[in-house]
Amino acid sequence: MQVLVRMILAAALLTASGAVEAQTITGTITGTVKDSSGGVLPGATVTMTQLDTNRQQTAVTDPEGRYTSPPLQLGNYRVEASLSGFKSALQSGVTLTLDEVARLDFVLGVGSLQEVVEVAAQASMVDSQT
Repeated sequence: MQVLVRMILAAALLTASGAVEAQTITGTITGTVKDSSGGVLPGATVTMTQLDTNRQQTAVTDPEGRYTSPPLQLGNYRVEASLSGFKSALQSGVTLTLDEVARLDFVLGVGSLQEVVEVAAQASMVDSQT
């Protein structure tokens, strides 16, 4: 009987340690970059800057104008989208929490890179559980 109890406890511990390893301690930012007429902008650079550490990560939009950041440390971010020939767009106040997928879409107007349009808004969360 004691052997059976030990085997059950050992199995429970192994299962619990696997569940802990599966947890993610990062978040992700994803979205699209379009021009003011609604056309997608492939090749745009999206720069995510963590405000606490000033660490930057970048992503480049695909042929459909979509981007996804690499896994990012939790915290507050400033996110900027830019492409040659367009005004840059900036969103600040983006807070990533545990396992969050924040969706940030950008619209870039025609102009020079020196012009930046800043939007201070909360990112909408994507339900990654469904």
